[in-house]
Amino acid sequence: MNDVKESLDYYSILEEMAEVIGRKNIIVRPYEIGQFKNEDIIEDFLDLIGLSLNNEFILPDKSYNPSMSNAALEMKRYMNLSCIATQKDMNDCFYDILMRDGIEDSSEKQCVHFKNLISFSQRQEFMKNYEDIKKIAKDFLNRENGILLYERDN
Repeated sequence: MNDVKESLDYYSILEEMAEVIGRKNIIVRPYEIGQFKNEDIIEDFLDLIGLSLNNEFILPDKSYNPSMSNAALEMKRYMNLSCIATQKDMNDCFYDILMRDGIEDSSEKQCVHFKNLISFSQRQEFMKNYEDIKKIAKDFLNRENGILLYERDN
């Protein structure tokens, strides 16, 4: 667990970067839909680099990187443990099963199997292990309250 905790010590990583390139040259953004500009990661990124989304941009029709439900994640974990096929074959099979078994939600253009991986309260409990996250919110996002994530459970 110690290696995992160290690999998730983003504050130390950001501090090392700041020493080399300067804090003013680092942009930190929380990965939370409600904090993206207009709740859109593409529009958020474009805004950061001084561009605005317009009809000249060709955007994908659906999300190609959706989150998985806990059940789907557990199925994937068991498939990875089996190691009877190549990783690519297992991934192809896994997503084929999910998409075939799931019902596409046309309003969201995604398979219903793809949902939030963990709830807000689970995220908060996990984040207690990483109190330095508050320092990131304060030092890199200028949030005196130290809050990084705002979204709540539905």
